[in-house]
Amino acid sequence: MIRQANVEDLSRIEAIDQRAFKYGSWSKENYQNELKNNPYSNLYVYEKNEILGFIDFWVTFEIGDITRIAVDPEYQGQGIAKELIRFSLEKMRKKSCECCQLEVRESNQTAIHLYKVCGFEKMNIRYRYYENQEDAWVMSRML
Repeated sequence: MIRQANVEDLSRIEAIDQRAFKYGSWSKENYQNELKNNPYSNLYVYEKNEILGFIDFWVTFEIGDITRIAVDPEYQGQGIAKELIRFSLEKMRKKSCECCQLEVRESNQTAIHLYKVCGFEKMNIRYRYYENQEDAWVMSRML
C-alpha cells in the first residue's frame, strides 16, 4: 500500500535512506522539512506491515521532479521502486505536469536501469555534481 508519509514515519524513512545510499543520505530533519515546510514536496511511503520504501517528489508548475527514492536493501528487486515511480507519475499527471525529471549518480547503474524501464531517458550530464565529484545524469520522461 502506498500512502502519504507523516511525522511518525520519519525515523524509518531515515533508516532506509541510510541503508540504501552509500553517499549523501538525508537526515530525519531533511525529511521533516519536506513534510512541514516545502509546499512543493510530496512524500509517500510503501508499506506492507512496515515501511519498505519511500519516494519524495516535487511538483512545480508543469514539471514533476523525483528528489529521492529508496527501498530497504532487504526488499530491493521486488518491484517496489517501480510501483512508487508509477504512483508518483500518476499523481504528477493529476496535477497537470507535462514531464518528470530526476538526477542519478552515473555509477548507480541499477537505478539507471530502473528509470529506463519506467520510460526515462538521459537528457544531460551535470559534471562533478555530487560531493565526491561524481557526475549526475539528468533523466526525463514526458507524462
